[in-house]
Formats: sequence, structure tokens, C-alpha cells
Amino acid sequence: MRASYHIAIDDAAHLRVLGEEDVTSDYVRCLNDPVVHRFLVGPRSQAQTMDSVRSFVRDNLYDAASLLFGFFVHAPLRGTVRLHDITPEKAFLGLAIFDRSLWGKGWGTRCVEAVTRFARDELHISHVAAIIEPDNIASLRAFGHAGYACAADDVIRDGAVKQLWLFPAPHVRGDLRNIEKTLLNGEPMR
Repeated sequence: MRASYHIAIDDAAHLRVLGEEDVTSDYVRCLNDPVVHRFLVGPRSQAQTMDSVRSFVRDNLYDAASLLFGFFVHAPLRGTVRLHDITPEKAFLGLAIFDRSLWGKGWGTRCVEAVTRFARDELHISHVAAIIEPDNIASLRAFGHAGYACAADDVIRDGAVKQLWLFPAPHVRGDLRNIEKTLLNGEPMR
């Protein structure tokens, strides 16, 4: 069932769960591009190979708490959107558009909107969150345009200060510390 998840974005673009057969030399090359992987924790920490990327895709395919979607425009794989740490209360969303020719054209926002809608409507997840580096302007814009709001700007992850963005956007900023603790510590949302 998981492998059959398919999300249409428009006539030319869609998202679907990735399989090992989707790992190509172009996918690996893009992950090794320093401009592309600047904000990706795994790929920037070590060079990627066909085997390492296949392993990552396979691990996500069989992990009940993760969904790795490929972003396809006119057939080729152009990026990925990953839901991870999925529980009924929350999931985290990560975005990577590999094809730099698509940057700045709204595809990131559309991918975030589509996967967020899928998480809420199909998986019935209450809250979707993202951890974003403050200088990742493209992701900040994409998540902001998709209806997320910054819930905390001082989250430490991977040895760096990052921001926690949340959907649905909280109405009262004063309650955000409780939301942040709940999301980051895996406690049930109240």
C-alpha cells in the first residue's frame, strides 16, 4: 500500500513513494552537488554513492515511521519530500529540490502543500513540523507560503541552531514552547 501512494501536483508534476529502482546516477550526482546539499544533513556529511542512496531509499521504504516521496516533473526525478518520525499526532517534513533549474519557481511550496495535505487528510496526522536552518531562505519561504509558522528559532539540531516551523500555524505565540517540547520530545499533543 505504501508504495502506491501518489500525489498529483498538476498535469506535469507529481509525487510518489520512491523505490530503489528510482536511484539513478543523476540523483546521486545531484546529492553530491555542494550547492544542492548545503542544507541536507546526510549528503553534506559524506559523499553519496549509488549504494548509499539505494540504502537510504530502501530504509525509508520499510520504515513504518517514514515516507520518502520522489518529486517528478515531466517524468524525471527532480527532488524528494520526506515525512519522518510519523506518529498519529505529528510528523516532520523535509524537502530537497535537486534540479536547480526549478528553484525559485514555487515548486517547493507546492510540494510542501501537497505532502502536508496528504499527511493531514490521508494519514490523519494532527501536526506537521519542519526543522529549518535560518539561512535556508528558500525553505523558509516555501514553508511560510504553505501556511507554516515559525514556532521556535532556537532549536539545536546536528550541532547548529535551527528553527521549528509548524502546521497548522499556532494562533498564540505564547503556547509555542509547549508545542515545541511536545514535538521534539515525541510526547502526545494535547
